[in-house]
Amino acid sequence: MHFPRLERIELRSFSLYSNKPKLILDLSEPVFCLAGANGLGKSTFLNAVTYGLTGVVPNPDDRFDSIEEHYKHNLDYAKRYFEGRIDEADREAAEIALRFSVGGSRYEVTRGVFELEALRSLEVTRGKRTVVSAKARESESERQERYKKQLVKDIGLATFEQYVFLQHFVFSFDERRRLLFWERQLVEQAVYLAFGISGEEAHEADALRRQAERLESQARNLQYQATTARKRLTDLEGMDEDEDSTPVADYERLVDARKRASEAARRVTAALEDAGLELQRARADELSARNEYESAFNEHLELLSSPADHPVVSTTIEQNRCSICGTPGEDVRQTVERELNQEACPLCQSPIRDTKGQRKGVLKRARQLGKRLEKLEKASADRRAAVKRLEAEAEKARGAVAVAADAVVDFEAENDDIPDLEVLAGTGVAELRQRLESEIEDASARRDTFRKKRDERRQKLREVQARLSRNYREVEAEFLPLFTELAESFLGLDVELALDVKQNTEVSFVLSVQGTHRRAFDQLSESQRYFVDIALRMALTRQMVGEGGQSSLFIDTPEGSLDVAYESRAGLMFAQYVEDPKQIVMTANLNASQLLRELARECGHERMKVVRMIDWAHLSDVQAESEELFENAYREIDKELSKAAAG
Repeated sequence: MHFPRLERIELRSFSLYSNKPKLILDLSEPVFCLAGANGLGKSTFLNAVTYGLTGVVPNPDDRFDSIEEHYKHNLDYAKRYFEGRIDEADREAAEIALRFSVGGSRYEVTRGVFELEALRSLEVTRGKRTVVSAKARESESERQERYKKQLVKDIGLATFEQYVFLQHFVFSFDERRRLLFWERQLVEQAVYLAFGISGEEAHEADALRRQAERLESQARNLQYQATTARKRLTDLEGMDEDEDSTPVADYERLVDARKRASEAARRVTAALEDAGLELQRARADELSARNEYESAFNEHLELLSSPADHPVVSTTIEQNRCSICGTPGEDVRQTVERELNQEACPLCQSPIRDTKGQRKGVLKRARQLGKRLEKLEKASADRRAAVKRLEAEAEKARGAVAVAADAVVDFEAENDDIPDLEVLAGTGVAELRQRLESEIEDASARRDTFRKKRDERRQKLREVQARLSRNYREVEAEFLPLFTELAESFLGLDVELALDVKQNTEVSFVLSVQGTHRRAFDQLSESQRYFVDIALRMALTRQMVGEGGQSSLFIDTPEGSLDVAYESRAGLMFAQYVEDPKQIVMTANLNASQLLRELARECGHERMKVVRMIDWAHLSDVQAESEELFENAYREIDKELSKAAAG
């Protein structure tokens, strides 16, 4: 298969990176490392790139049931994820543009941050030939569908959902810290796609497993129903004949939909309340600033006035008549003008105060206050826009809650024939006994039917797994060295890996270290778990693309979990992976870790680019005080890069 290898990343109007809201990054080297401090947005960067590729940001709280369900359940998380990371004023303009290659095809895509299942632009070329180009009358959602179809075709998979799964769980080791080794359903799907099973067969295996699980769940429900009847409980739920649907399951889905709608409404209501408070604060700040500005402006106007502007003086000059005692004549006017020319007050002959310097200071302060007022007015406008948008979203969310609640009520009304204890108790002991016996017999019969169908699907799944086992044995001699070379370079211990296919249709890997199985999660240290799992992802990726094949691996480096003894080994493992060549897009903290320096020493400038993330956003006070430490860390890394180049 062929997977995307990034060449260029552009983030536009990304407010989170306040110093560089427009970023253009070239990824020509095999290792692209974004190095910075905590809280600057390293994880957000990886998620933004993943979103650009897939249109989906993985929800860390979402459990994995199947490939298709993972895609559906995570679609709307992207919109929530970027809230707060993108300012209100940048919502429309915020976008990510990517250029990447897939085999012989080059893709250029642009995706709006808050536009789900949509692409703003798309172009796919192969050499000098344009394979896919923009169409004037094409909607953004239609463009996304064309992108999905073309990408799946170029990769060699059956569905776009399969690629999203691989990107989220195999090609990305991110802040979720999901581990393939210890999550059976994840590794099962990865194994299907990695070892010679076609995309269509992998899709079929995923569907068979999910159907078998649902049938097993339905059989358990019926068993519980029969057991409940035997215990004379009457909260019995009828079952439809359709194997994929029961009243219990349908009702649970409706209740779950109501719960999801209520949670969404709660979130947007809370956001609206927060936005309202922020608007109140912004208005208060704006009013205070306006008062200060008007006070300074009025003070400036007062300083601009002179005795000649006073009505008593100006009237005396204009009318040749004293405005105080009424004495007429040119002498009166000349006396007043003479005093003014000598910069003295016509009434008391006191020198007129020179306000020029004071006016300058007041004018400067007024201008500063004016600029501050403009910023606060903009902030208020942003808050008003956010409140208006959230009010609309809250209204829509409340409508969704009402629709979901009505669906539950309607379902309960449509299924009111399902008897409860009170209804049955009124029918008499004999009739109650007869009805309960009938319920038990019916539930047991349908339970057996579901179990039979479950077993049929499990048998089909075992056939696919048998092909998987055969394919794995054929490539085992190639795959195992890929994994053991990477894992042993990190652990420094003998490592073995075996594929375990159980009769209950479970598929997993069994890891052995120094000849001892490590099946349990806690049989390895945290750093060993993380980096051995990264080694597995690297090996699976190599297996899928073959020698010399291209792909991009995204790693939010968990260097904080590393023992000192393993820091340089982790860097060596990363360097070995990109020798193939493959690409690693990684983030890392600037600290005393040897990981980055070892990686820099192995790769040099030709194979590794380190980007200074501390230039992207404002540092906290603590970070700013330690800026020289960051600079020293960058210099140490650059020194190692230069050493490698010189060598």
